[in-house]
Amino acid sequence: MWENFPYTCLEAMSCGKPVIASGSGGLAEIIEDGYDGILVPPESPEWLADAIVRLLKDVDLRKKIGGHARETVEQKFSTTVIAKRMADLYTDILARSRSWQ
Repeated sequence: MWENFPYTCLEAMSCGKPVIASGSGGLAEIIEDGYDGILVPPESPEWLADAIVRLLKDVDLRKKIGGHARETVEQKFSTTVIAKRMADLYTDILARSRSWQ
């Protein structure tokens, strides 16, 4: 089983933690590789290990990616942003449904 919109990773990112994820699925659409997370090829344990070691060894990189991760979540996935997007969607749906009548 897999999750297309991984809340656990978004929660980690919102706490300023760098996330390493597979370059496929939902996280590949959320994370910009090297900016607010690290993407590795699917089924590539050696790439995953390299990314983990890289972050463990480089405190500045962890802080930089973690800071950008928090900004990404605040700008794209905060409750305020999501609520506005949902309200806009519902408004659009209602407007379209009225035009069909």
